[in-house]
Amino acid sequence: MTESQPLVQEISAELRARQPLPPLCPTAPWSRDLSRRIAAANLPAAVASALLLWNDDLDGSHTLSQALPDAFGSWLHGTMHRREGDFPNSKYWFHRVGTHAGFAQMARRAATAVAAAGGQPAPELRALAERWDPYAFVDLCAGAARRPTSSTALLQAVQAAELDLLTELAT
Repeated sequence: MTESQPLVQEISAELRARQPLPPLCPTAPWSRDLSRRIAAANLPAAVASALLLWNDDLDGSHTLSQALPDAFGSWLHGTMHRREGDFPNSKYWFHRVGTHAGFAQMARRAATAVAAAGGQPAPELRALAERWDPYAFVDLCAGAARRPTSSTALLQAVQAAELDLLTELAT
């Protein structure tokens, strides 16, 4: 366990418990105090970027993720652009990710979110639970940003699962 692991676990638990779920396209950090705590913690850039992204601090996350040269940094970067509503740029960054080993884990988490929601989710959401497709998720979020639907809450739950996974993968 790294020296910063207890702090990351504490912050992750706080973010996991937040209600309501993170919006698909936030306009401001959820907690400015939490952003300050993350910045002051001197965490590795990927960890800090993931936590800031989960805290809806898109500018802070962007500053860090754009300097990460690997596929994981591109996943963070693509997610940040999706959340800010820049959907074409998000897809560009997901193109740079390629196929990531974490996508299989994301499909399982999407499946859990879909199952927890019950009912009959849209076929596109069921497909994400079988095979994670970040481009399809960008499209679903773009549609919900233009016109919220009954699936918006489920998209938020899948997104929350993604933000949790990104933090786990970063640590």
